[in-house]
Amino acid sequence: EGAVRQRDINYPAYMQGIDYGTGVTYIVGHNPPDSDTVCTAIAYANLKRELGINAEARIAAHPNAETAYALRYFGVREPLVLENASGQNIILVDHNSFAQAVKGMESANILEVLDHHNMIGDIKTATPIYYRNMPIGCTATIVWLEYIEANVPIKRDMAGMMLSAILSDTDNLQSSTTTDLDRQAVYNLEEKAGIKDRNSYFLAMEEEFAAYKDMSDKDIFYSDYKEFMINGISYG
Repeated sequence: EGAVRQRDINYPAYMQGIDYGTGVTYIVGHNPPDSDTVCTAIAYANLKRELGINAEARIAAHPNAETAYALRYFGVREPLVLENASGQNIILVDHNSFAQAVKGMESANILEVLDHHNMIGDIKTATPIYYRNMPIGCTATIVWLEYIEANVPIKRDMAGMMLSAILSDTDNLQSSTTTDLDRQAVYNLEEKAGIKDRNSYFLAMEEEFAAYKDMSDKDIFYSDYKEFMINGISYG
């Protein structure tokens, strides 16, 4: 008596203390965007809409070739670029630092942060927020977990988005940051996404990324460049 089972927990109740307002809440990742940033924002925005929240995915800049391939493969439209976050309701994914954020983020109303990086950010909020940071290989794994917690079915296109993000961030489950949770997510998502040969799909993503089509040396150099600010010192 009094025991609480996982299926008895009302996942949307986690969010009842958050005032999403009546306008749009934008979900956006870091700049420059990678597959985790873009695909995770898309999948999380879909989950939020399933839970009745007016959410839309946005990107900090146009995606790289690898991400564009994943979007085409699963028939998902590229999100619009968020030029300025000032005054907007925002959920951050895959970062927790203004140095990597969209312009104007210091003046945004940040409602949530989902991340898997070390906490070096400078984000401060006026009210408590939903902050979920896990020591795993990819932020998309957190979103996959939240679909399960919320008991929301994962459709093929959203499974494809999360799968692509995890494969990219974990180097097809080979990176040192990969955890059993990432593996469990991939095994579940590849089936839902209809990917029968995960290795071939991952290689196709890699080939798109490594082609550097129509990119200058400068574009290539900055394609995965991130800035950090610690104790007033900026580095990349």
